[in-house]
Amino acid sequence: MSSLIASACFYGAALLLILFVGVVYSTRRQFMSYHSVALSRRWLELDDGVRLLLLALIHLVGWGWMVIAFAGFALLAAWHHQPMQPGLVMAL
Repeated sequence: MSSLIASACFYGAALLLILFVGVVYSTRRQFMSYHSVALSRRWLELDDGVRLLLLALIHLVGWGWMVIAFAGFALLAAWHHQPMQPGLVMAL
């Protein structure tokens, strides 16, 4: 039973980290410094259309990370209520 609790804690911590990354990406108003290095340009040097496209993609990635985290929390909650379901363990 203690291994189930430890596993749930580790999965929960990993899912919180994924959720945090999702929130950071989905609330950005411009790209991050490593994006600037990859493009060799600053945010204000980009055209308005390119900025809109990049910001939409960044937000999409953030929402994707949050969906993954919430799905993981749902599986973790289901595993907590039915710990002997092998399919739930396989999903996590």
